[in-house]
Amino acid sequence: MPFASGRRQPDYALFTSAAARIAGDSVAGQARYELAVAVADAKRFDRPLDGRSREGGRSEDPVAQIIHYIQITRCDWAILTNGRLWRLYAAEGDLVEGACLEIDLVNVIETGEAERLRPFLGFFGREAFEPGADGLSFLDRALAESKSRAVAVGDHLERQVFAALPLIAQGLLGNDERSAETLADAFDHALVVLYRLLFCLHAEARNLLPIGNVHYDSYSLRQNAIALARDRDSGRVFSAQSDDLYNDLRGLFRMVDRGDQSLGVNEYNGGLFAARAHP
Repeated sequence: MPFASGRRQPDYALFTSAAARIAGDSVAGQARYELAVAVADAKRFDRPLDGRSREGGRSEDPVAQIIHYIQITRCDWAILTNGRLWRLYAAEGDLVEGACLEIDLVNVIETGEAERLRPFLGFFGREAFEPGADGLSFLDRALAESKSRAVAVGDHLERQVFAALPLIAQGLLGNDERSAETLADAFDHALVVLYRLLFCLHAEARNLLPIGNVHYDSYSLRQNAIALARDRDSGRVFSAQSDDLYNDLRGLFRMVDRGDQSLGVNEYNGGLFAARAHP
């Protein structure tokens, strides 16, 4: 159903009480959503939520759609579902990145464990949207807490990055003579290695690299980091003469730079992974 302006509107406006719903139903357009705590959009069961498709002759991107609905209705929260996956979006969240809380409800139900329903009810139930005495809902407090944790994690990551730089530079230098020129080169290349690692970790976390593809997983930075940490914690001794681990990294970097259709890796040749630019 479109607004009076002709723009499409969400499938549902959600209210925390019957009185609010009745009041909302008595008005039209933007005024209705001023009384709603959230909007919701429902797609056919199991319809992919990421990416575009053509349905009824009209191109649709569910994520772009729900973000658009947040913006035009000015609601604080939005729910997107295909019956299986339930996603919660916040107006104050990272909408550019499409950040959301996602729960696979079918998977939860199929486990037969009632306890696993608690997160779904906690985040998608009516009580989650109801403001408390301080005017804040459970979701408002959860979002504020997540932002606080994100800042702490970011600060911790920054410290780790700066701590890693001299170690990477030392590895790249090897037995080369230490001079102003070689130290500067080592620092520059150490930064490139770090940016490549961070790119791969981010891409794997966002499924931009095919995590879950069994053929790619053996090359995955995340999987190899887990295996490496497990080996180290078990007391494995690593050879100071072998460069097998580094060559595995170089192989992954080449895949990202050139793409690898056999593994489902797209080409990301923006220059960061170019071997000629950073030999």
